[in-house]
Amino acid sequence: LRLEELEKTITLTLVIHGTKDPLINYEHAKKYTILMRNSKKLYLKGTGHDLPKEYFKPITRSILSHVSK
Repeated sequence: LRLEELEKTITLTLVIHGTKDPLINYEHAKKYTILMRNSKKLYLKGTGHDLPKEYFKPITRSILSHVSK
């Protein structure tokens, strides 16, 4: 099962996910984040499977913070 494989993830992982994503259920993304021990999350409230300009700065900050560890 894929979920069991996620538990083996040791790489730092940043999950960026929209709460209104019609392609990948938000509740599933929350489960994935919990399963991956070294993961951080950035949930984009009200966003679907797109990347609105107003989220560019928070996404960039999260990515830079994540890779600088």
